[in-house]
Amino acid sequence: MSALTLAVSNPRGARGAAMRWAELESPGLDLARRAEAWLRQSLCEPPTIADLSAALGASERSLHEAFREHFDATPKAYLKVLRLNAARRDLLAAGEGRRVTDVALDYAFLHFGWFSQDYRRLFGETPHETLQRGRARSARAAATAESGRRGARISAREVPLAMGA
Repeated sequence: MSALTLAVSNPRGARGAAMRWAELESPGLDLARRAEAWLRQSLCEPPTIADLSAALGASERSLHEAFREHFDATPKAYLKVLRLNAARRDLLAAGEGRRVTDVALDYAFLHFGWFSQDYRRLFGETPHETLQRGRARSARAAATAESGRRGARISAREVPLAMGA
């Protein structure tokens, strides 16, 4: 892809396209993407920055620079957001026996007050509110599915009523 193609497809013009072209070839972007993929696989057991840099063969300083440049966050802050998003997905899909504490522990949030505070700051609601909303949504879906199954089956006694007789 040429810089001209990028300039045509980029609403910010040639200067923005040149910046985008440079970003595509940036070794920091490759490092940030590899780090992100590695972190997504380690959500339940969050690694240290030293673990991450050893796994990727990069210095801690290079990791920090790549994350700041491409994600506008430190690796630790980015990992926390990934973990909070994973916890949100689990809370929305949680069944009756699941508690907020269980989900927090699954993603290695050991201080529940900080978990709740960070969660509310990111999503605008408490983890408990998300859990309740997810349960209500599941209950509505189950009720809709059940009513659909009941409506599809008509007993022999109901056939004349269904036929308009």
